[in-house]
Amino acid sequence: MSPRKSLARIFVLADGRCLCSLEDAARMILSLPPKEQAQLRWQNAAGMLTTAIETGRDDHAALATMQLERALTWAPLGSVSLAEEPPQKKPPARSIRRQTVRDTA
Repeated sequence: MSPRKSLARIFVLADGRCLCSLEDAARMILSLPPKEQAQLRWQNAAGMLTTAIETGRDDHAALATMQLERALTWAPLGSVSLAEEPPQKKPPARSIRRQTVRDTA
């Protein structure tokens, strides 16, 4: 299986990096300081990524993606975190058709 297999979703990090593939995620974890790499959340994420790369199964890639998201969002945050998402735009207001007044005279 190729480590270039896509994650179930794309993660944009606060530092501008984009995690699109299993390989991207693995490289990011390997770039963490040793103290952070030793944390259980990153150990779990690395294990799931390894399993997904070795098996090539889509369901394993989905599980690895979920574990990676947990590691990136659970407090306390470390040296990496997700970028803040821009606020969602409100949908446009529904247009109201003007009713025309007919002259009956």
